Amino acid sequence: LTGAYATLVAPDSCSITAVGVANESTKAVIDKIYNYPAGLMNFTLACGTPGVSVTVEEYYYGTGKAAKDFVARKFTPYNNLYQNLDGAAVTDVAIGGSPAIKLVFSLTDGGPLDNDRVANGTIEDPAGLGVQAQSGVLANTGQTLRSQLFLSLSLSLIGLGLLVASAIKKRKISFR
Repeated sequence: LTGAYATLVAPDSCSITAVGVANESTKAVIDKIYNYPAGLMNFTLACGTPGVSVTVEEYYYGTGKAAKDFVARKFTPYNNLYQNLDGAAVTDVAIGGSPAIKLVFSLTDGGPLDNDRVANGTIEDPAGLGVQAQSGVLANTGQTLRSQLFLSLSLSLIGLGLLVASAIKKRKISFR
């Protein structure tokens, strides 16, 4: 995490009952395609009206990157999947003269982005800014794609060699 500030803005019709930013490593599964340098913002909104749809804003300060470098992402713990937040907007803004990244997206109580998936007037959500893992390096492993391909090819050739050797031993081959 950057150690910088993050802010959640919810509609006046909802109360923010919990909010925090957590590292991806606190989730049950690590995203292998994206990294989350500013973490994922976990929040709970008490909106009172079952099935209500709301638009939230998340602001991230001190990311050291531009909005174009990020993708809006979400983690769904009920199926342990990371996904893009379709329809979300990620833009560069300035707040009090300081650069920030603004993430805006909509959710519906009880909908697929509400982690409790129950239309009960409460929305639970971990979402944030993902940046694609460095080209040629697998996220969170440090292994390059080239080294993985080399290892796979080497193991395949060894297996092929053993197969051929076994076939030759089983047959008597005579040459004239």
